Amino acid sequence: MVNSRFDEAAILKDVHKGGLVPGVIQLLCSEATATSFFHGDRINRRFGFRQIGARFMRIDTVETMLEAAFDVLQVTRYLRIKHKVLHRDPQTRNAVRMNQTFVSSDIFGVKVMALWGCLSRIVSEPTSSSSPQETSALLIDFNRAERIRDDLKSELVDVAGTPIFIARAVECQGPYPDPKTPFLLKIPAMPKAPSLYEKAHPQRIVRFKGIEQITLDSSTATLSSTNWRHELYHDAESFFWLILY
Repeated sequence: MVNSRFDEAAILKDVHKGGLVPGVIQLLCSEATATSFFHGDRINRRFGFRQIGARFMRIDTVETMLEAAFDVLQVTRYLRIKHKVLHRDPQTRNAVRMNQTFVSSDIFGVKVMALWGCLSRIVSEPTSSSSPQETSALLIDFNRAERIRDDLKSELVDVAGTPIFIARAVECQGPYPDPKTPFLLKIPAMPKAPSLYEKAHPQRIVRFKGIEQITLDSSTATLSSTNWRHELYHDAESFFWLILY
């Protein structure tokens, strides 16, 4: 049963209500029509969106792919903390790269929100004009998204996500059990690895100094009242499988 908690159009309208959020698809219009089907009534939903772009698998270079994945991951974090929305289905068809970056702070008289730490801003020089609104990444397809309620209990039991990219714990509907360690090759601790890497590649580290200044205030975020449920870190795992794919 679809309600405002899971309704894609309602979620997108609410996300952009206080100002356009870079990296989130903008809904222009929507229509729902009831149709008769062999196995009962069905609802056809049509959406009109503002942006267009290339699918994730059509990105040309590894560097551009990693930048797009990083930015879309930042978008999911922003949505979870600021708007109490979980996307719940990061995968190749839902991460898009636009030909143009989202840079304007005022579009058609509508305020554009500043997004946390897009990669282009993190690695920019201090004098760069890169803005908090700048990203070419775009998160689409919110048909499996969920609006987290303050009084949320454990009634949500459906598995949300695409099988290849879904977090292992979500697939199991509970914390993923620890593997039997005797059958695994143990990886030794390497506490000196960060300093050795910085010594070997100082030019790479300098580009990411800005990330140390980025902090996310989650004090006002709605925390789940259940012992376990689909959460933001499960979506983050989906991005790992997406990059690996």
